[in-house]
Amino acid sequence: MELKSFTFGKGSHPTRDDGMCLMEAVAFLANEPHSDAPACACPVITRLGICLNDAADDEFRQTILADLPWRIVGTRSPGEIEQKRAFMAADWAVRFVAPKLLRRAGLVAEACKLETLPEIDSKGAAGAAAADAAAAAR
Repeated sequence: MELKSFTFGKGSHPTRDDGMCLMEAVAFLANEPHSDAPACACPVITRLGICLNDAADDEFRQTILADLPWRIVGTRSPGEIEQKRAFMAADWAVRFVAPKLLRRAGLVAEACKLETLPEIDSKGAAGAAAADAAAAAR
């Protein structure tokens, strides 16, 4: 099966014959059983991949996500690396994605507050960011 000619679908699929999402394609490339949680992939990257796959429209899925399966195979790492990836994902969501969505909703001041939060790189920083975000929402 050639992934470049394959149409990635939203959600998980019972079998490969029914289609594949991004993470099911990773399992396929790694020669693992059909699953959207391949053993070869970092759980943080898997969760982010599932979110991106399911939120994307068909065009985005085909043009952007189709190049990712090869890059995700083999990303499972020791816990400290996966924890660092989790903090990086949280930081990206809080200081980059959320402000863009807030601006779209006309909440520019709230977006600016999130953008100026310190980097989320530890449990303490995550707790502080949550407290700051809650205070900004009041």
